[in-house]
Amino acid sequence: TTTRGDVNVGKGTAAGDNVTRNSAAASAELGADGSSDITASVIDLNAVTGIGVLAQLEITGATISADTTNGTIDLNNSNAASSTVSTITTGTGNISFNQTGGGNVTVQAASTVNGSITLTALWNLIISGNLTSAGALAGITLTADSESNGIGDLFINAGTVVSGGVGSINLSGANA
Repeated sequence: TTTRGDVNVGKGTAAGDNVTRNSAAASAELGADGSSDITASVIDLNAVTGIGVLAQLEITGATISADTTNGTIDLNNSNAASSTVSTITTGTGNISFNQTGGGNVTVQAASTVNGSITLTALWNLIISGNLTSAGALAGITLTADSESNGIGDLFINAGTVVSGGVGSINLSGANA
């Protein structure tokens, strides 16, 4: 936790436990690499000016929340089992979340006041809560089966609202 400035993330492991990072500015990658920067069962990232702003933040977690007042959110989750994104929100900024480790990913809520939302899963992508993208930069892209190998489908639960504002909504999956 910082009361001023960025939280730069290098390597941190709390296998089976919780990691909470609070930044008064951005939560940024400490040197771009391809390996996981945070590994924990529950990952809770909070910032004011973005998460993964300079380079994609690589994480490995089962339950994830990432919320920033404004700024980009750019996360790659390499968890090999199913994962849940409870919230991923920003004011002005784009959201990008990639589930590359396999396993299904369930997204319970995602929103940006002025930006786009891109959610990608190697396997199934399950939207169980509302997605809202608004403003001049609005648009939503949902992609299951990101490697086009026929093992992932896109599911949007009944009663769920997916709103791309003035932008387009693009949906793709093995059987979409």
